[in-house]
Amino acid sequence: MKKIILFIFLSTFSFSWELNIKSGANLYKEKELVLSTEVMAYSRGIFEAGLGIETNLSKNNLTSIYALTHINMYRSNKVDSSIYFLGKLGGAIHNKKPAFYGSFGLGIDFDYLLTEIIYEGSILNNDKNINKFGIRFGFKIGDETLHFKPYVSPQNVKIKGDK
Repeated sequence: MKKIILFIFLSTFSFSWELNIKSGANLYKEKELVLSTEVMAYSRGIFEAGLGIETNLSKNNLTSIYALTHINMYRSNKVDSSIYFLGKLGGAIHNKKPAFYGSFGLGIDFDYLLTEIIYEGSILNNDKNINKFGIRFGFKIGDETLHFKPYVSPQNVKIKGDK
């Protein structure tokens, strides 16, 4: 497990991926703490995609592995904040049994901070549904849209020998 976490952390910087680390709570029916980590491998303008894992720290013991997407509705001129729709689709493990997992919601990011309001549901093998409404807070590391790399404009480049 430590090797997987180390790989995700190092690949974030190697491939200009974005790493999101979030914590929050599900507020509907049962109150439970939620921890999640997501890697956004594709980020181009209006569409972003990646993979994530989320675990609920409660008696439900639900761990989800999913593909996710962000569809940006608004981005600031500096590209340091946005408002986006999010969707997650994947599988879950509930009490050592497989399940289906899906989620959608609305998110806001500002600089390195994230806030999301989501609705999520899981369909278990015994046709029982687990539906939840929650809020997540977190931060992001390695966002390539924030221009961590220096930008050199053509007007500032001087070639040796130019006057």
